[in-house]
Amino acid sequence: MYLIKQILKKFFLLTLIFFIYHKEIYTKPPKLIIVFILDQGAEHYFKKLSPYFTHSFHNFIRHGISFENAYHPHGAPTTATGHATISTGACAKVHGVVLNSWLDKKNKKIIFGRDSNPKTDLLAPHKQTRGYSSRYLMAETISDKLMQNITRDKKHIAIALSLKARAAIALAGKQGKAIWFDTPSETFTSSKAYFQDIPQWVKKFNLNKHLSPKQKTVWELRFRSKSNSAYKFNNICDYSFASAKNFSVSRNTHSLIDVPISIKSSKSYSDDNENKDPEWVKTPFANKLLLDLGKRCIDYYLYKLNKGTLLLWISLSSLDKIGHLYGPDSLECIDMLYHLDRQIEHFITYTCDQVGSKNALFILTADHGVTPIPELLNKEGFTNANRILSTRLITQMNTLIKQKFGIKKIIKSFKTNQFFLNKKALSFVNHKTQQDIISSLKDYLSSQQGITACWTPNELASLVCNSTDFEQYFKNQLYPSRSGDLVCMPELNCMLIKYPTGTAHRTPYDPDTHVPLFFYQKGTYENKIITTRVYMTQLAPTLAKILGIPCPNGSSSQLLPEI
Repeated sequence: MYLIKQILKKFFLLTLIFFIYHKEIYTKPPKLIIVFILDQGAEHYFKKLSPYFTHSFHNFIRHGISFENAYHPHGAPTTATGHATISTGACAKVHGVVLNSWLDKKNKKIIFGRDSNPKTDLLAPHKQTRGYSSRYLMAETISDKLMQNITRDKKHIAIALSLKARAAIALAGKQGKAIWFDTPSETFTSSKAYFQDIPQWVKKFNLNKHLSPKQKTVWELRFRSKSNSAYKFNNICDYSFASAKNFSVSRNTHSLIDVPISIKSSKSYSDDNENKDPEWVKTPFANKLLLDLGKRCIDYYLYKLNKGTLLLWISLSSLDKIGHLYGPDSLECIDMLYHLDRQIEHFITYTCDQVGSKNALFILTADHGVTPIPELLNKEGFTNANRILSTRLITQMNTLIKQKFGIKKIIKSFKTNQFFLNKKALSFVNHKTQQDIISSLKDYLSSQQGITACWTPNELASLVCNSTDFEQYFKNQLYPSRSGDLVCMPELNCMLIKYPTGTAHRTPYDPDTHVPLFFYQKGTYENKIITTRVYMTQLAPTLAKILGIPCPNGSSSQLLPEI
C-alpha cells in the first residue's frame, strides 16, 4: 500500500509539473476576443501622442503585451489588403486582395467586396443592384476556421463590424458575419452572403440610433482647449495642403464645428471613390456609434455561445477618412485619437462587466499607417519629400507612346503605385512592339524624381530578396491577373498619387507599414514589451492557437513570440 501511495504521489507531482510548464496546451480559450483595428492607425501616432493617452491606449502600452516592431509586409498597403492580411495570416500574393480595387485582364474594374451574384444582394431599404461578398478573397480567414469548428457543445460566432464594407468583408471571410454602414440608407446592413435578413439586434439598433436630419453632433476637443499642451505640435493647424476645409474650431475653443448628422459631404477620399459619406462619419461620433453597435452584438451573442467563443472584429474607419484629407499631423486626427483612447476604454469596461476581465482578450492593431503630407515634410526640412502626380505622368506617357508608336491612351488606369495598360490597344501590335512600349514606359517612370524603381510583374517576381527588403514587400503584393502592368516604388517621403492635396498610405516605409500591436487579457496576456520584428501575417495563426483551432489554409503558421 505504501508503494502504491508513493507511486501515485509521484504521478501527481509529475502531472502538476507538466501542467505548469505546458499550461498553454490546456488553457481554455477566452469567452470573448475583441480585435480593434484602427484604420490608418500608424505606430508613429503612439510614439508621438503616448504622453497624452490616459485611458485604453495608455493601458495597452503600460499593461499589455506590446509588440513594438509590428509591420504589414506590403509595398503599397491599403484598407482591403491590410484587413485581409490580418484575418488570413497571409500576404496578398496568397489571399489575392492586392488593392482596394484593381483591373482584371480584360481591363474591367474590380472593387473588392462587390459581387454581381443575386445571392449576395445588399440587405438595405433601398433599391441597389450591387451585391457584396468575399468572392475575391482567395484564402481562408480565422473567422472561417472558427465557424468550421462549431460543435454540439461549442457555438462559436465570428462577427466583423465596420463603417466600410470592404473592411468587414475581409475580416469575416466566407463563413463569419460581416456588418457595415450603408450610406444611402444611413443604417448598418449586410448582404445575403451573410444573412437572409438583417439580424433583429441590428434592426433594433438602427431604429434606436436613427440619424435624423435635424440631429447634430458636436465634436468637442478631448482636452477642451486648443491651447492645451496635448495639441502643441508642428503643423497641427496648417491646412495649406489639405484636401478639404478643416473643421473650424469654435469661438470658445472647446469644440470643433457642429456637424449636421445627415448632411452629405463631398465624395470620400478612397481608391474606389463611389460613395458620398455623411459629414459625421469623419467625427468621433462615428466611432462611438460603431462601438455602441459592438456592445449590442455582445449583448445578443454572448449568452448564446454555450462553451464557445465570440470573435468580434471592430474596424474603426473614421481616422482613415480624415487622415487622407488633413494628414496625420492635423488637429482632427490627433484629437480623434484622444477620443478613441477614451471611447475604447468605455467599451472595454462594459465588456469586462458582462463577461469578467479574465474571460476577455483585447487586441489592438491597424491595417496600415499613413505618410505625412509631403509638402509639410518639405517645410520641416525633408528636402527630398515630393508629391508625384499620377495624372501628369499618365498624360506624358500617353503622349510619349502616341508619338513613338502611334497608339493612343496606352495607360488605362492608375491604382496605388500601379499602372494598368490598355490591353485592347496592345492586342493590335506584335510581341516585340509590346515589349518596346513597356520598355519606353519603364524608362520614363524610372527617370522621374521621387521614383526609385519600376518593374513589370515578371521582373518583380524574379527578384531575389531578403524578407525585410522593400522590394520583397512589393513581391508580397503580386497576384496573377490582378496586379498592374507597371509597379513603381517611390522614394522615402515621396508619394505617387492622383490627388494634388492630402495624403495616403502607399509606400513600403515605416510611416505606412509600421503599426501598433497590443494584446491584453488580465492574468494571461500582460506586462511584456517585445522588440522582435514581427509581421501582421502572424496574428491569425496566433489567434488559431489561442482558440485551439487549425490555422487558415493560406497562413504561414508562424506564431507571434511569447504569446
